[in-house]
Amino acid sequence: MPRTFRHVSERKNNEILSVFPMLKSEFWDEPPSLTYRAVSIWDRWLYSTDDEHLLEASSDEEYAERCAKFATLDRSIASNTNIYLVSGRPWPRFKELRDSEHLIHRLSPRYRKGGWMLVLPDLQIIYTSGDGDEHTRVTYFRDAKLAEPFDEWVEKAGLKYIGGNPPTN
Repeated sequence: MPRTFRHVSERKNNEILSVFPMLKSEFWDEPPSLTYRAVSIWDRWLYSTDDEHLLEASSDEEYAERCAKFATLDRSIASNTNIYLVSGRPWPRFKELRDSEHLIHRLSPRYRKGGWMLVLPDLQIIYTSGDGDEHTRVTYFRDAKLAEPFDEWVEKAGLKYIGGNPPTN
C-alpha cells in the first residue's frame, strides 16, 4: 500500500507553523484565537444526558454507517483543501497528503493506529481525533468565515456539531 503522506520542505513547514504557531508548544492549550468544536454523529454529549449506552453500535450495519459518515467528511476534506499531518514533538514536522483514498482508510475508526492531528491551512483549521475515539472528532478554527466550507462538508456527511466542551466525569 502506498504511503499516505510525505514530509514537506523546511520552507513549507515554517509556512504552516506561521498559521498554527501554537503547535510549537508540546502542551498547547486551546488558545483564545481558536474556537473549539466537536464533530459527531450525535447532536449532544451523551455523557451529559445519561445516554452513554448509545456509544456502542447496536449492529455491524450501524457501525458501518457511522464509519461511512466520517469517510464522507474525510473525502470532502481530501478533495477540496490542502491537508497536512502533524508529526513529531516538540517541534512539529508536517507531512503532505500523497494518496487521498489511503487517507480515508487511515482516518477511519476501523484503522487502529491511535489518534491523529491534521491541519488545513487554507481554512485555518486543526482537525483531530483522539486515540480510540470513534464517535467524535475535534476541530479548532480561527475564522468562522474561512471555516464555512468545512461546515458544509460536515452537514453533507450527515454529521453534527456538539456545543461546548465535553463534560468531565
